[in-house]
Amino acid sequence: MLAYNLLYGPNVEQQQKEFVSAYLVNTNRWNAVKEIFKIDGTLGDTLGKQKNVVNTLCALMANSNEVEQKMAELQGKNSIIFRNLMKGIKKDFLTTKLDKLNPLIEALFMIMRGHNDKLENSNEPNKPACAEGAYLNMIETLRLIPQIQGFMEGTCNIQIALCYGTVERL
Repeated sequence: MLAYNLLYGPNVEQQQKEFVSAYLVNTNRWNAVKEIFKIDGTLGDTLGKQKNVVNTLCALMANSNEVEQKMAELQGKNSIIFRNLMKGIKKDFLTTKLDKLNPLIEALFMIMRGHNDKLENSNEPNKPACAEGAYLNMIETLRLIPQIQGFMEGTCNIQIALCYGTVERL
């Protein structure tokens, strides 16, 4: 559920718009978009409008039929440029989305490898983390994920009483 919410959570549309805006900052990409969509002015000018190219590209990302229809409207070089642009945006956005899972994957790896001295050595057998260590690692890792930081703020006062009598604070 956590992974799903990180990838498809409530603010994914806003994240997609921010990503596409940042993607178009590249001069070559912006010039291609200006030519394809017949835009005068800068990206900043365009973003100020209600119906802008970023919203259009986001809608196209969600509907492959519309991409095909737009490609059919375009002719020659612009059709190829548009297809490559859409492929690039989709691929890079997917990579960006999956990168959100990296802290979680790293935490699970650390729990699996646990108390190993040489975590990168695949010949060393796993020595899974103790329950306390696993819990603390997951809480600390979840705090680092921007999409859920607001939710995790309440965990700053958690105390764990370890089996051997010491207390760890987050």
